[in-house]
Amino acid sequence: MTITSDWLLAGTPHELDYSNELPCKDANLLVTHKQPGSRVNCLLTCALAHATMIKFKFPEEKAFLTHYAEKMGDQKVITFIQFGRVASEQEAEHLSLFFWRMVYRSNEDQEQNFPRLFNESNEFWNEKIMYSISGYLQRAGFEHIWERVSDGQ
Repeated sequence: MTITSDWLLAGTPHELDYSNELPCKDANLLVTHKQPGSRVNCLLTCALAHATMIKFKFPEEKAFLTHYAEKMGDQKVITFIQFGRVASEQEAEHLSLFFWRMVYRSNEDQEQNFPRLFNESNEFWNEKIMYSISGYLQRAGFEHIWERVSDGQ
């Protein structure tokens, strides 16, 4: 995944010609600049990218989401999970709608006594994922999308 500094920093001027790109050690990110920038701006861009990435408290959340995205044939959600972010209101809406479809599907699976992915119930993991997704969408500026979609359920 490549993020341009102009996108995240909204045109913040670059002060020094340090480098054109800086790999981020903690995520699948490569920060690049349309114009060469300072190391400080590169690091700030990387920090901003991390602040707007989906953070899961438990690795099982990601596994649960991936399982249901694959089961439901939703490649967009698989991509969101891989990159840890959505980039638009349309993508935020897609992720929000998927979450509620996943809740219904996983509840049906549990009612039909399908084997659980983990020791805990599907309801338990749905709740954890709800907090992760809603918190992420709030940080990313898409809380209004989450609220609208959730209110419709």
